[in-house]
Amino acid sequence: MRIRGTLLVLSLALVALLTNGLWAADPAPAAGPVTIYVDDTAPGLNNGTSWFHAYRYLQDALQAVSPSATTTVIKVAQGTYSPDDATALPSQGRDATFEMKDNVKILGGFAGFGVPFPGERLIQDYHTILDGDLDANDLSLDDSITTDDRFLEEHATRQENAFSVVTSIDNNHTAVLDGFTIINGNANGDREWPYQRVRGGGIYLLTSGPVITHCILKLNAASDAGGALSNQASMTTIMDCCFVGNYTSGTGAGIFNSNSEPDIIGCEFIMNSTDYGDAGGGIYDYDSAPQIDDCLFKNNFSDFGSGIVSDDSQTSVTNCIFIG
Repeated sequence: MRIRGTLLVLSLALVALLTNGLWAADPAPAAGPVTIYVDDTAPGLNNGTSWFHAYRYLQDALQAVSPSATTTVIKVAQGTYSPDDATALPSQGRDATFEMKDNVKILGGFAGFGVPFPGERLIQDYHTILDGDLDANDLSLDDSITTDDRFLEEHATRQENAFSVVTSIDNNHTAVLDGFTIINGNANGDREWPYQRVRGGGIYLLTSGPVITHCILKLNAASDAGGALSNQASMTTIMDCCFVGNYTSGTGAGIFNSNSEPDIIGCEFIMNSTDYGDAGGGIYDYDSAPQIDDCLFKNNFSDFGSGIVSDDSQTSVTNCIFIG
């Protein structure tokens, strides 16, 4: 009986092992990234499920994202997108902005609908523009804009432009913006904390740490600081971006850093300007510790520090070139 009892116990143990181990069903695979498509020429249902059925407005895609640990990739085709354009959202006026989100990668530079390979991505050829000119009435400017011109902030056609084309508030490194041209933001509003209407005409960041790569920030302005981009208490990664022709009547026409520790890598700062008597044509650091590596500063203008100004900061600059 002892032998039979032992065999019975062993048999039951073997059945349990096979049931729960060797013969158990494989665990469900981890959910992959969710892809949403945006194309301002898409003719289909405009529900974001393919290039044919892509959303026509980037705001619609951002509103469709649900809070989740799963990564969402928003692929945006060539074209021009305004932060105030959406299917259902009420107009936000000059406060309209594209808000970055955690676990969301916003990627520009796709060919989009109507070509043989709509998913082809060539950022330098398929220009994807985030435009703060809400009324589409700005006078056309080219790269020959004079570096000491107040036009970008004060001209009558720019007084309805979005204060900040893109914003990132309380994001981490899973929030990504890659492959866009960001233009015509004009942060010249009321100077009230947290200064969102007077800083960061192109991109405004507060207590945030997103990744911004392969972007051009051009012809943006701010009345207080950070014509193109403003970091406040942030740890942003900015890589392979170009800041050209941005303006501030305050400090930091390209980038303004306040109490921040950004990594700025492989970027170009060209023809950015502050008003007379101000400082930091390319970058202005205040109480910050940025790491600036492998960057080009060319023909920026400011009365004090046309390239970089480090004010009560621990600014690290390596392998950079300064011209003009």
